[in-house]
Amino acid sequence: MLCLEKIEKTENILNIEEKIISIIQENLEEKHPVTLESDLRNDLTIDSFGTIMILNSLEDEFGITIDEHDFKDIVKVNDVINHIKSKINESQ
Repeated sequence: MLCLEKIEKTENILNIEEKIISIIQENLEEKHPVTLESDLRNDLTIDSFGTIMILNSLEDEFGITIDEHDFKDIVKVNDVINHIKSKINESQ
């Protein structure tokens, strides 16, 4: 039973990562490959408006509230994922 719970938790984590990457891709003005190590500003050319659009999409998708000021220190896609996972855990 414990093994099944670990598998389900791993699948949920992967689903969250996939959803976040998909949301970022959908909100890019120019299509760039999105990886965990992609830099939001330098690699993906996300500006302040793009950041707001991504934040709104993430809030809608996961039913959470994200403070824009918390997001200004986020640099890479993996940082976004970790921040969202943290927010999801806080809301549970």
